[in-house]
Amino acid sequence: METGMRKTTVFDERPAQPKSVTIDPQFAQEILNEYAFYRQRPVYPHHVKMLAGIMQSGQWLADDQLTFCETSDKRLFLVNGYHRLHAVKEYGRPIRFSTRILKVRDEQDVATAYATFDTMARKRSEGEIIHGMGVLETYGLSKGVAAAVYRAAAYLANGLRAFNYQTAPDSSRNVLNRLIQAGEYWNYGKKYQDMIHGAALKHKARMLVAPVVAVAIVTIRHQFSRASEFWPAVATMSNLSNGDPRLTLAKYLDDRRYNGAAPDGTYHPASVDCSLAWNAFFERRKINILRNASAFRLAGTPWR
Repeated sequence: METGMRKTTVFDERPAQPKSVTIDPQFAQEILNEYAFYRQRPVYPHHVKMLAGIMQSGQWLADDQLTFCETSDKRLFLVNGYHRLHAVKEYGRPIRFSTRILKVRDEQDVATAYATFDTMARKRSEGEIIHGMGVLETYGLSKGVAAAVYRAAAYLANGLRAFNYQTAPDSSRNVLNRLIQAGEYWNYGKKYQDMIHGAALKHKARMLVAPVVAVAIVTIRHQFSRASEFWPAVATMSNLSNGDPRLTLAKYLDDRRYNGAAPDGTYHPASVDCSLAWNAFFERRKINILRNASAFRLAGTPWR
C-alpha cells in the first residue's frame, strides 16, 4: 500500500474520537519521519527493547494510544508514542494502536501537551520536560540551573515551605502546574545563573539546591541591587573578611549536607541558612554563626 494511502486512513479524517489503526514497521517509520515532535527526547535503546519484548511476549495491550497534536494551521506533531513506534520497528510485526488527535493553537501548545505525557513504563525526566518546552533556548539557561528553578518554583508556590504529595499535589506531581509555576521565575533564574557563574563546580552544586534557589529568586526579584552584591560573593568567596555574612553562608553551604526533605510545612534548613545570612547582609551586620531565628523572614521582601 502506498505511503499516501496509508496516511489517509489514519490522519486525513481528523477523527474527533480515537481511531483504531494497525501499524507495521514501515508505517511506524513513516510516522516518525513525518510527525515526530522536533523537541522529542532521544531514543533510549533499552526502553525500545523492553517495549518490543512486551510485544514479542504477547502481553502488549491492543489499542494502546498514540497521541498527535494538530495546530490551527493543520500541522501534526506526535507527542506521545515515540518509543512505541520504534518498538514496532524492533519487533518487526504490526501492532494495533488507538490514534488520538488533540486540537491546539500553536507549537507552544504542542510543547505543553508533550510535557504532560508519561510513557507507559518510564516517566520523562525534569531535563526532558524542560527541553521539550524550549526553556533553555528561550531564556539562555543551563540545564542545571533550569532544573533548579523548576524545583524551586514548587517551594515558592508553597510559601517557601516544604511540602509533600498529600499537602501540595499540584506542586509535587502535576507537571503542567509545575511548569506554570516555574514560568514566573525563568528570567530570575537567568539572573541568578549569571551571578553565580564564577563558583567552583562543587560549590555551585550546593548553590543550586532548590531551597537555596528559591530564596535567591525572592531576593533577586525584590532587591536586585543588593542581591547583585550578595550572591556573586557567596559564589566566589573573593575578598571577603571574617564575619561577612556572604562568607559565612558560603562555608555553611559547603559544610552542611542538607540531607533529606524538611518536615512538611516547615522551612528547609538551606532556606533558613540563606535567610539568616541575607538578613545580616541586608541590615549590614556581621555574623559568623547561623542560628535558627524564631520566625522566617527575608529582609526587604514580602517575607519580612
